[in-house]
Amino acid sequence: MALGSKNNNDDNLRTLLSDVPRRLLTICVGVPILWCLWSISSTRQLFFQGTNVAICWEWGVLTKMKSSSRILFLLLSVALTNIQDSGPFTIALLFCTALFPMINSSDRISPTAILSWTAGFLLIPTPFRAWLDVSQDFHATVSLLLTVWNADTGALFFGRLGSLAQTNLPRPHWLRAVSPSKSVEGLIGGLVGGTLTYWALPWFWAFIFGCGLSPVSAM
Repeated sequence: MALGSKNNNDDNLRTLLSDVPRRLLTICVGVPILWCLWSISSTRQLFFQGTNVAICWEWGVLTKMKSSSRILFLLLSVALTNIQDSGPFTIALLFCTALFPMINSSDRISPTAILSWTAGFLLIPTPFRAWLDVSQDFHATVSLLLTVWNADTGALFFGRLGSLAQTNLPRPHWLRAVSPSKSVEGLIGGLVGGTLTYWALPWFWAFIFGCGLSPVSAM
């Protein structure tokens, strides 16, 4: 029994360390490349627009939309994201939310599918409009994505450390509903990583400005 437990701990430790080289490679190679790309306003806009398209497509896959419905959902979501004024955006959002299920009406479509489409329109275009506003500013873009990246890293390592230590904290129902693989340890790690990053941002930017690394064109 003790041997089996030791083997499990060894496997968990290898799993925990397996992402370290990839994370280090991302820091050493990916971050400088993105830093240069994001220093240009047009590439920042392109990055967020591309991410928006990818998430809309993934939402269509997750909700099992037909290809034609998925493409329509993607086009409508991207169009909504690029409406700048709040009034027209709200009207268009409500219109698309009501119209899309009608366009795709079928005896085989369940209320769950309609709810998924509605949730997609409510959850994707609104935050991406805010992201596009953020992308106008280089420092806000880097601060946002650095916080998200470190929150994800904290969730990953805390989750795997919890598995290694076999803490087995009880998971609430809503957390299991979000993802069966998510753990309370990972949730805590994500909150810690994101909070510490946000707290450290003033010192981070002070260091960047002091080293003269902030792109002049982005200021």
